[in-house]
Amino acid sequence: MPPVMFKARGKPASWRNFTAFALRAPSEEWEKFWQRRPPPGSNDLMALIKRRVLQAEGDLHVFMANLRYFKEALGKLRAGASA
Repeated sequence: MPPVMFKARGKPASWRNFTAFALRAPSEEWEKFWQRRPPPGSNDLMALIKRRVLQAEGDLHVFMANLRYFKEALGKLRAGASA
């Protein structure tokens, strides 16, 4: 699919129709991550990446630019997390 063209600050720019990235880890690691109080090294997305059990794939610009949002959003989904 060709990129969508638009103008940003008077200059033409090209963006994809969507950005795709994936966060992949073994199910055992996700089970630890989703615990109410995950063990050290499983409590944060960057900790999982540092331990090399989580692989971030695809176009990571949006993920890294919004890292805090993704970390907090996934943290809110944990068992017993307040809304």
